[in-house]
Amino acid sequence: MARGPRKAETSTSIGGLDAPARSGVAERSQAKLTDRDLERLLEFERVERERLYRTSPIWAAHRKRLLCVCLGQGSALHLIDGRNGIKDFDA
Repeated sequence: MARGPRKAETSTSIGGLDAPARSGVAERSQAKLTDRDLERLLEFERVERERLYRTSPIWAAHRKRLLCVCLGQGSALHLIDGRNGIKDFDA
């Protein structure tokens, strides 16, 4: 049985980022990404992937073929260099 994030962990803040500003201009967070942040992102990804497996025949056909899950673009660079800042997460 798939479980989502625990209720106490449903905040939209990860790595010092809250949900995007209503102005449409996202500010960059300089907060350090922690292991807990990465674990929460991985849980969000897992929940979304399970949803796709349930709702898409194409995704369902690839259920046993997961190669990797990775953090991408600016947030990945920030994890490495700590200077880029995080605007959003591409996973």
